[in-house]
This record gives sequence, C-alpha cells and structure tokens, in this order.
Amino acid sequence: MTCSYCQAEFDPAQARQACAACSFVGGGCRSVRCPRCHYEMPEPVEVPAWFKALLGRRGQRGES
Repeated sequence: MTCSYCQAEFDPAQARQACAACSFVGGGCRSVRCPRCHYEMPEPVEVPAWFKALLGRRGQRGES
C-alpha cells in the first residue's frame, strides 16, 4: 500500500500494527493508518472484475 499523504509504501500488516492503540481494534473501523506518518485513510476497496469489464466496454464504444 502507499500512503496518500506521505507516499510511504508499506505492508497492510504494518498498518494493523500502527492501529494497535486504537479503540476500534475489535472491528468496525474501515481505515488504514500509515506506520510512518500515522495518517488515516479509507481502506482500499477491490472493484469486482465484472464491473471493470463493464467500464472497459463502455470506453471502447466511446460512451461516457
């Protein structure tokens, strides 16, 4: 992962360690904390393959 604030690259396991002192450790928090600068950002979302394919087809036809 890459921090959107300081551009540091880190492993998601490192982000979990940086969040160890957070009160939401038991679950519920959807943020990732940079282990370098401690900036919190939204957890990355994986876009389903079918949706990526749909967007690709729309771009090929010249639709917006």
